Amino acid sequence: MKEEKVERRIIQSEYQDLKINCTLLENPDSRGLCVLFPGKGYTVDKPLLYYATRLAMQKGYNLLILSYGEFSLNERTRHAMGNLVSGVVDEVLTGEDRSGDLVFLGKSVGALFASDAAQRQNQPVRCVYLTPIDQMVDTMALQIGIINFMAFTGSEDHLLDHEKALETLGEAASRLKVYPGADHSLNAGTISESVRILSDVLEEIGRFIE
Repeated sequence: MKEEKVERRIIQSEYQDLKINCTLLENPDSRGLCVLFPGKGYTVDKPLLYYATRLAMQKGYNLLILSYGEFSLNERTRHAMGNLVSGVVDEVLTGEDRSGDLVFLGKSVGALFASDAAQRQNQPVRCVYLTPIDQMVDTMALQIGIINFMAFTGSEDHLLDHEKALETLGEAASRLKVYPGADHSLNAGTISESVRILSDVLEEIGRFIE
């Protein structure tokens, strides 16, 4: 993204005791909007999201970076968060050229929120799910043929039942890439392997959002 990008903060009012703070980075010549959904403890300054954010900026996207307050994950929270996120995205897109690209990129519980928000969109959206969790597998299956998505997980990530996820996705199982030996942060047993996985994920994302 060029130096003339403008930063402004959007504060979304509470909805059922929840609140999200969003930072919008805009470029007048942008190609579209990329919405970043961090994990509950995995923020945008951590490797996967830090470099994915820089990659999206390099590709010319405006960025909407979400930050959540305290919450406990349950069905009520999930529904309420979906309302909050959809409202903020609609606010940002109001008045903009909706023919631009729209990308949702989420990590862990953020991927869950991203998958729910994608279901509510009235325009095409591409989704990147970093280390998806069990609660979103059924939603991913429903998105096959409707929403273009790709997902990345590690074989040692215990927040996802890989066998069940691959079975549920069926013929679309290739959209879920499993890295042997990697954990919920996609870190592996050695630094060199962790860096290799990070590089591979970024290459895949770069092609996907091009």
